[in-house]
Amino acid sequence: MVTPSIVKFLWEIFWKETELKRQMAHLSFGLVYALFFSLGYINTTVSIVMLVATLALAFFLKTRRSFVDRIVLLLEREEHFWNLPLRGPIFFILGCTITISFFSFIPALAGILVLSITDSIGTLYGKYMGVMKIRWNPRKHMEGPIIGGVLSTVMLYSFLPLVPAAVASFVGAFIDTLSMRVFGFEIDDNLVIPIVAAVVVKVMM
Repeated sequence: MVTPSIVKFLWEIFWKETELKRQMAHLSFGLVYALFFSLGYINTTVSIVMLVATLALAFFLKTRRSFVDRIVLLLEREEHFWNLPLRGPIFFILGCTITISFFSFIPALAGILVLSITDSIGTLYGKYMGVMKIRWNPRKHMEGPIIGGVLSTVMLYSFLPLVPAAVASFVGAFIDTLSMRVFGFEIDDNLVIPIVAAVVVKVMM
């Protein structure tokens, strides 16, 4: 039975923990994006419009409107907010736009779902339940990508054979553990995961 004290405790965690809210928003947005893509409401043109609108909002936020700042900071890492507001959504939509533009429906849908599930679930489970730190990225825990990969595999298995579903999911989960830089610039995993997962599915189908 869920008692009022448990509800209050969970609400306090949700309100205080920015990363929890970020990842829940990431998962929710990703699943909605995947749903609308599968129903035909999102295509390359619509996704580009979403990307441009998000970029416009990010530039607007650079004006430091105090009320808007407080709202966005509920879902944004502070260090990213001051450099590039809405960094997560921008790279999420960019990665998905590239994926649906260059891949057929099944690989593209798989890439979107792998990004949505492995990144959010893996991060949350690792942060709050993880014990074993990842050697090449001590900020993350091994349990996170494992759970994220398993749940993503289950989701992809609803429309893919088990092997490509599992390989794409765990490759995406592995990428989420990496800290990638090219010529000193950080490469956001929201950009890389859907593309690589889609490539894996296309090659293995």
